[in-house]
Amino acid sequence: MFRKYTFSYIGSTKSYLRCSRNLRGRCKARLKINPDNLLLRLTTVDGKTVFMFRGYTFSFLRPSIRILRCSRMFRGKCEVRLRILPNTLDVIQISHEHNHPPPNGIITPGGLYLRK
Repeated sequence: MFRKYTFSYIGSTKSYLRCSRNLRGRCKARLKINPDNLLLRLTTVDGKTVFMFRGYTFSFLRPSIRILRCSRMFRGKCEVRLRILPNTLDVIQISHEHNHPPPNGIITPGGLYLRK
């Protein structure tokens, strides 16, 4: 769902989404997904879930709303937000720019995210 409209993938490429009403020939709207913009779901050593996008970490302010906020939202007053598609980790909208460098963390071979 994007802006209260539902979309589905076109074919097997996973690069484009079309409006769900297109099946009836009524809507020609499409969304393009950039596969280079991967959003990773990681677990910290204390069991919390964080997301990494382009080297920066994010978390949900409220999981029911598909908007991720920069992890430095409160501490560093960073206003970057990511809007993602429901049931996927596809980023469809980015707002603002970070006002800080990426965090110094590492991802272990087991998939844990360690903050330095």
